[in-house]
Amino acid sequence: MSSAELPRPVPEPEREPGQEAYTPYPAWDEPDPAPAEQPSSPPPPADPAMVVVPHHVVSGKVHLDPHTGEALSPHSRWVAAFLQLFLGGIGAGRFYIGDRRTGFKAMLVLLLCIVLSVLQPPFFWVLWIAFGLWCFADFIMMISGNMRDHEGRKLH
Repeated sequence: MSSAELPRPVPEPEREPGQEAYTPYPAWDEPDPAPAEQPSSPPPPADPAMVVVPHHVVSGKVHLDPHTGEALSPHSRWVAAFLQLFLGGIGAGRFYIGDRRTGFKAMLVLLLCIVLSVLQPPFFWVLWIAFGLWCFADFIMMISGNMRDHEGRKLH
């Protein structure tokens, strides 16, 4: 082969100072890599100690309601009702079942009742009656089994 038959390199275009050199895209006609097959089951956890077990699972058994088959809460409705009856003003029944937000609301309403009783004595009884009805309604719902815990499970 003579030097006349060899292809000549294409001169690189002139660049501005600080401009990067042109790099061509990969060829468009190259086949895409084969997609990886999806595993049929999730891989096992790396460390068995890191497996999270829900509260209602005790020794590998899930406690279920025999009538409906739904998961039961580890919290007792009788304990919740007892706490609500005697300490409902400070939200003890709600705190016991894990409903902290409503427990704090009960505490704030109790504080509001106390403050308004001092500031507006003629109208304090309306707030106390409303607050007492709220606590009593929670007590009835807990003792009847219509209240659920913070994860939506039925109290046993």
